[in-house]
Amino acid sequence: MLFRFLPALLLVPSLAAALQEAPQGKVRLYVFAEAESIYQGVQQRASDLDQMVRDVRKSLKKSDWVEVTEGAEEADVRVRLLGRRKTPEGTLALGYALEAGTFKNESEFVFGEKSANTSREASVSADRVGGAQSQRRLGWNEVASYFGASLEQFSKTNYERILSQRK
Repeated sequence: MLFRFLPALLLVPSLAAALQEAPQGKVRLYVFAEAESIYQGVQQRASDLDQMVRDVRKSLKKSDWVEVTEGAEEADVRVRLLGRRKTPEGTLALGYALEAGTFKNESEFVFGEKSANTSREASVSADRVGGAQSQRRLGWNEVASYFGASLEQFSKTNYERILSQRK
């Protein structure tokens, strides 16, 4: 009996996903970092920033709202990664500058259990394993993944405004 309804149940998630796609095309986003960068008084390693750029771009590959571009000229939104640091509280912070048409913002994406003083934050500090909480090390690839999700949400929230400023 249940097998009769299974095909209908499988259509519901795909229908919901289809309704969540960008109606007029994806927001074109360019993520980059400068070769030489000093962030919060610390010289940034180019290899670390390059890896962050690759990880953020990778996190956006399957986005329904964002298309990653290879050049700044064709992008609707440009995100420059400024640097990364570990805060005194033990969180990981990624500095960035975002430009979307006339909107420009420089901020920090903070990732960790004691994050504060930020508008964009993702807290993933403990896993449930067998009913008990266990601390785990946070990685920069996780920061990139959650930052990518934040960029997708920004694009989705500001979709109409971003497309209205498209050249």
